[in-house]
Amino acid sequence: MQSDWLNANFPPELRSHSIILTAENVLTQDVLKAMLTVRRNVNTATSKDNTTWLDHCQKVPVLPQFKLERTLTGDGPCMEFNILELFAEEGDFSEDALDQITSEKILDKVNNYNQSQVFRISRNFTKILGGIKYDENERILSATSTIMTFYTSMNATEAILNPVPEVPTIVTSRSAFDFETVLLETLQSKGFYPEGLDSSASVQFSLQVECNRAIKSGIPLLAAGFAVMSLYVLLMMGKFDIVEHRAWLLVPA
Repeated sequence: MQSDWLNANFPPELRSHSIILTAENVLTQDVLKAMLTVRRNVNTATSKDNTTWLDHCQKVPVLPQFKLERTLTGDGPCMEFNILELFAEEGDFSEDALDQITSEKILDKVNNYNQSQVFRISRNFTKILGGIKYDENERILSATSTIMTFYTSMNATEAILNPVPEVPTIVTSRSAFDFETVLLETLQSKGFYPEGLDSSASVQFSLQVECNRAIKSGIPLLAAGFAVMSLYVLLMMGKFDIVEHRAWLLVPA
């Protein structure tokens, strides 16, 4: 396929990683605070080569007058997409502000604001909400799921010249793979979740790795299935003698 050839020879440098959070209602103070903890854990994730989130994340430019503490370490804030962006103050997040937030304020932000307070751009935040319930005026009352997406960049040249043997079907660099492994462990941590909150996390290589694992785990069952079918054909179409056993019917053409 053309896409396979493109990925093998020109692997995308932008990589996305996500975590889907589910609860009876994710538009609550407790869930927002848990999301903030997820984000902070991501920011402190450190790979075994001592690289951090700031070394791998995809930076985006910001307005000169837009002050962000983390812009001092790169070209701009790290690229992400989640409803926390609605509740940032001066481009950053404050746990104290979330401590004071009310359910009415959360719904007001979700229903009436569409500008990211981190990137200063308009976004449709309802796209990252699932299981939405509306009132008679089509205003959002609650949602049962939401997604947080984080973006990193990869050195495509390094990925092509030095492929990672652990994932032979995926074109990725050693540095990106090691960090994404740590990132996945970070996103899967749930010890700080409030009651009723659950999540499912994945990184860029998750799909291919899980597919390969499923295929390998199914090989013994596939072999057993062919053995059973072969025995059935042999018993039903052949006879128990050396001339008419018809074992050659089992040999593929």
